[in-house]
Amino acid sequence: MATIDTRDCRVVSESVRLFGSAFLHQRAAAGRWNLRTSFLPMLMLVLLLSGGSKGQDQQSAMAALNQSLKQQLVMLPMAVGRVGSGCADVPGVAAETKNLVDVARFRAAQKAGLITITEDGPGFWKVAGVGWKSDALQKMVHHRTNGCDFVLLAFTVAAKNVVAIVGLHQITGEKSAAEFTWNWQLTPAGTKLVGSLSEQERRDLDRDLVSDLASGQRDPSFNLADMTKSSSPQPAKMTLKRSGEAWLLDK
Repeated sequence: MATIDTRDCRVVSESVRLFGSAFLHQRAAAGRWNLRTSFLPMLMLVLLLSGGSKGQDQQSAMAALNQSLKQQLVMLPMAVGRVGSGCADVPGVAAETKNLVDVARFRAAQKAGLITITEDGPGFWKVAGVGWKSDALQKMVHHRTNGCDFVLLAFTVAAKNVVAIVGLHQITGEKSAAEFTWNWQLTPAGTKLVGSLSEQERRDLDRDLVSDLASGQRDPSFNLADMTKSSSPQPAKMTLKRSGEAWLLDK
């Protein structure tokens, strides 16, 4: 059963009582009384007020859930700067790499218009972000070994998003279990990748996508080669707690 804030109930009841008293007095003074026309306005007011409070309650719950889900991302790790086959810690690049464009993630990012790749001496390439300011990488940590000078970053490809609130089920006076559906939504970078790559290229790139940069862990619910499935609503539950008029995630 969906929870209803008792404060909203009191507001509705008080509004109906005041409206009803004034309305009945007006009808009695005018000498006119009709059961249907007398109670219809009051019924409409109850529906209006209770419907509004329920809508605000669900909007607050959705905001709290999205606040939690926004940290769950699908990312494409990338090295930007001067990179080469002799560089350490460059994602996807090995000592035997002869051409950076042969590496799936770099080829895909260039084809999608996210980066440019140009030769920068024997065995080296310059990777630059498209549309970035010239000083965008100055304050980031640079890896400078064996002629390399690059920074490690990641393009956000997709993020989880709440589709709909199915129900708020009361646990205690202050806590409720939120039953909802969510799906993966592509970011602008993700949209460019999907729109630019073939199905096989998306399948190849999907192996390079991670949900945790530190561990390299992937989220099995996301598949770049099957966005119909990835964008389909999936069920989930989280516990929310009251904080004044709003809902917050119960951590």
